Amino acid sequence: MVSRFLGAGLGLLAFAVAGIAGIVVGNPIEATLSRSLLALVVFFAIGRLLGGAVELMVEEHVRGRRSAAEGSGDSGRVEAAPASKDAASSKGAGTAASRS
Repeated sequence: MVSRFLGAGLGLLAFAVAGIAGIVVGNPIEATLSRSLLALVVFFAIGRLLGGAVELMVEEHVRGRRSAAEGSGDSGRVEAAPASKDAASSKGAGTAASRS
């Protein structure tokens, strides 16, 4: 869906820019319209390719996040880190001492 919107948006933007540039420069209408249509087609294709790449990246990221959440078994929750090094070392020392 993103690729269609991006392709259409880039194509229309390129059409408008090429049309306005042709009018400002004073090119004949046939040349202006043909170049504008060519720019529309080319930039539509570029936008579709870029949008497809964005969709693939987002899907891959979501799959990675889901597999990480399923792999950890805690539904994506993240435990809070200890507030300081002293808290971490005392926490670790307490568990080591209880094992002995």
